[in-house]
Formats: sequence, structure tokens, C-alpha cells
Amino acid sequence: MSTRFFIIIFVLIFAISLGGCLMADSSKPSHFESGQTTIVKLFKVNTNGGLLEIGNLGTPIDGTVIEIPEGALDREVTFSVGYNNGMLNLRAGKSSGIIVVLSADSLSSFQKHITIKVRFNPSVNPKTIVGYAIDEQGRLHSIDIGSIEKESGVVSFYTFTPLMFTWIYIL
Repeated sequence: MSTRFFIIIFVLIFAISLGGCLMADSSKPSHFESGQTTIVKLFKVNTNGGLLEIGNLGTPIDGTVIEIPEGALDREVTFSVGYNNGMLNLRAGKSSGIIVVLSADSLSSFQKHITIKVRFNPSVNPKTIVGYAIDEQGRLHSIDIGSIEKESGVVSFYTFTPLMFTWIYIL
């Protein structure tokens, strides 16, 4: 092999490693810095299930619908739903700018999944939407998506646990 070949390989390896140093910010994981949580509504649901709709209250979560199917709960539970005004730092994608908070008394899981439908801005025209639960350390964990109705601007997610969550547009 020629010296020229080794020089080209060396330059390529050097360029790749230098590029990795220059893009250090993109290697940081996505992270949420919690702010203040505002509770919008409290509601009780028994073993028969229920439906909660957040009307036009002037909040970031207006239009949110939570569907709790029959059998998801083994007792009556008081739910609270609200939003958090913290800061989401992303590596990729575009943030919805909305953090939904769903709490359920001292319950840590549901016996059946519940469906959470939220409104999104269809003018963003995303290729897809990805939902993320946010844990206590601000780390993001993907959650199951139900459907995306681009025309009406509604996306649904499934969860078996109370959670703080958001969604990200993949453009």
C-alpha cells in the first residue's frame, strides 16, 4: 500500500474525530428541567372507567381528553391533570412546547392502558410524532402512540402509569 493511501486514511480519521469534538452539544442526551406544575382539573373515576375533557380554559393543555376504560382501576381514584412550564432540551426533533402532568392518588399503575389525546399544531406538518414520559431525573422515555390525526390535529398516546409527558415532532 502506498504512503498516499495511509495519509488519506489518517486525514479522514482525524477529520472524523475533530468533527465529533466540534459537535459535542449534540452528544448530550435530551433532558427536561422541571418548572412549576399547574393543576387544571381534579376528577374521580371508579372501576367503571370515565372520560375527562379539558375544555377551553386558556391553558396549554386545552382540548386534552383522557379515556379510562372499565377495569383499568381496582378502586375509585382521584386523578389530577395539569401542565409543567419547565424547559425541554432536545438533541433532535421539534418540541411541542407542552408538558402534560397526569397524577392518580397513590396509584403507580393501571390494570389496562389509558388513552390520552392531545391537540397539536397541524401546520407543523410533522413526518411523525413521538411521545415521551419524563422521569424524576428529567430523562425521556418513549411511550406508545395510538394514532395521529393530522387533519384535526389530534394525537393519542397510551400509558399504564400516571406520568409527566410531552411529544416531539419529527420533521
